[in-house]
Amino acid sequence: QQRDRPTSLSLRHVLWITLALAISLFVSIYYAHTANANNGSSQVIESGKPINVSSEVLEDATNWLEVIDSGEYEQSWKESGAIFRSGISIAKWAEAMQLVREPLGAAKSREIALAQAPTSLPGLPKGNYLILSFTTDFDSKTTMKVETLSMVEVDGEYKAIGYFIK
Repeated sequence: QQRDRPTSLSLRHVLWITLALAISLFVSIYYAHTANANNGSSQVIESGKPINVSSEVLEDATNWLEVIDSGEYEQSWKESGAIFRSGISIAKWAEAMQLVREPLGAAKSREIALAQAPTSLPGLPKGNYLILSFTTDFDSKTTMKVETLSMVEVDGEYKAIGYFIK
């Protein structure tokens, strides 16, 4: 089935897309300034204390990103956390991904570069959050190489709440 793709966006659509990307950017910038570092073994060093990031959580994050890679933007929205879904409609998310992600082409490789485990994010309730940054090689010759995925733990499972590419 062929999907109808918008040929132009209204100012309202552009504003929604900009808002969604700005929220993700704010979260990633806020936590990029913390002193956490990855020791190369999927552990986060936070104030000298290692925090294990399980291979299952990393696999869940990678699987969600692979849904994006496959162009199933509506499915990625459905699999995200309630915080994410309440911030952007499924249609606006799909439009944003068509504009931002599709031009990058296939993800040829993706490796975890940085993992952080804050217990709060600006404007959100306290909880167990993960900020995962991946170094990603895309088919296109782009300088955008870092994908940042924000996640929150809900009922023992981490769900995507933000996605940013820079």
